[in-house]
Amino acid sequence: MDQNLNIWIVIVTYNAQKWIHNCLASIVQSTIKSNVIIVDNYSTDNTLGILKEKYSETKIIANNKNEGFGVGNNIGISYALKNGADYIVLLNQDAKLNIDTLECLYKYAQQYPDYGILAPMFYSYDGSKLDAYLLKWVFSYNLELASDIFFKREKDIYDVNLVPAALWFIRRNALEEAGGFDPLFFMYGEDDDLWRRFKIRGWKTGFFPKTCVFHHTLENNYTIKKRIWHGYAANIISLKNQERSYFKNVFFLVKKYFRSSLNAIVDWDKSEWYVTQVIFFRTVLRLNSIYKNRRISVKEKMPFLIE
Repeated sequence: MDQNLNIWIVIVTYNAQKWIHNCLASIVQSTIKSNVIIVDNYSTDNTLGILKEKYSETKIIANNKNEGFGVGNNIGISYALKNGADYIVLLNQDAKLNIDTLECLYKYAQQYPDYGILAPMFYSYDGSKLDAYLLKWVFSYNLELASDIFFKREKDIYDVNLVPAALWFIRRNALEEAGGFDPLFFMYGEDDDLWRRFKIRGWKTGFFPKTCVFHHTLENNYTIKKRIWHGYAANIISLKNQERSYFKNVFFLVKKYFRSSLNAIVDWDKSEWYVTQVIFFRTVLRLNSIYKNRRISVKEKMPFLIE
């Protein structure tokens, strides 16, 4: 293993006291050494107290408000790049590594240099089953992968459209081209948006099922608040679509709004009508910002990262 290898793990925390010890312990036990930066999004529990007491050697940046998942990661990514990171690992606070996860992903990164994002197999936190998000967003769009896993004949690597950002192993030069997360996304959708920019710049996303990470996911917890954030994120992604003009994207947004509103009225679904209105008007208020960030995403170097 290269003794000069500089890997930085970025963890964004928010009320993480339940998870953070297991997360950091798995990093310490890893077969490959790495640096860790934690960006705390104004936790109201004892997350910072635990970090300062037990992990004082870890770089900690404490925000004075909740900046959201994407902005928090951008802060950590920028710090890692300034400190010479060769690879940056985005790791969720409620995830923990297998002992050889980082080492395996590093070896794969050396073997497959055209992959900007590498990700392992995702299991539930207790390791008893596959991660629910993985089943929804990866397997359902890649039948070959699903079949190979089921029949236990998996290959080293699969090209995928998107994997959850609970663990992304990213090479430096890919980040320098694609940039960071768009700050317009507070939660949900930011990984999809960034993945699309990797793809535009010719970087592949690889899924490596022979190594793994354990991730906690909440199933059947689709609150109205989360429905709003999901819908708002979907609108931003649609408006940033580079295959159509921005005017056409706005036209499709308005068309979608009237159709959804009408359906909610016909079905007399009050919660769906409310969610539709909030999503639409939240999006409309940000149309100028979305247009600006749409241009920045493809025209500027290292968009949304602090230089």
